[in-house]
Amino acid sequence: MEGPISITRIGLLRRKPVSPFNPMTAKRHGPRIILVSRRTNSSRIRPTAVGQISAIEVQTVAGDSLEFFVIYFAKSKMKVRVPTRKAASVGMRRLSDPATIAHVRRSLGQAALKARANWPRMIKECEAKIKSGDLVAMAEVMRDLYRRSTDSEQNYTERQLYAAALDRISGEVALVENISEENTVLELESLLMSRSGRKI
Repeated sequence: MEGPISITRIGLLRRKPVSPFNPMTAKRHGPRIILVSRRTNSSRIRPTAVGQISAIEVQTVAGDSLEFFVIYFAKSKMKVRVPTRKAASVGMRRLSDPATIAHVRRSLGQAALKARANWPRMIKECEAKIKSGDLVAMAEVMRDLYRRSTDSEQNYTERQLYAAALDRISGEVALVENISEENTVLELESLLMSRSGRKI
């Protein structure tokens, strides 16, 4: 989301760069459903929220005329204003395309990476992936932190990270494919349950 690049990982497909959000395109073509990353005081993780541009307004602030996107978040019933010139810096982007969603499903079906001895570093990497807003990166968090009931249990931090990644992915996939978020969660977790228990 914030300057994504193509990254090659062992055993994984090459990711396609995510097109940056273009405010001028949004102006020409009307409201677009988007994602906005917003910092919160309650967590180190910067959550990704799904919203829609409902209007573009011009306001006078300290004597200057500024243009704002008015963004409505249906899930939280909240409306925020973001300066159009800061669209990229706050992490606004379009919803993922079907090819990215297919990549997410392939990632969830792969074997989890072998757990590292350096647990704090692994947690930081998972947090960074969730902060990035990159759907495929968040799928990797789900894949690597998922535990079957017969496996070792997740600790509190792992559960929080897994739940955050699942929430972000399911919300976006549900919108892209026009299905309920509940069914999306069931379908995504079924991919994790059906995969091989091998670790790479």
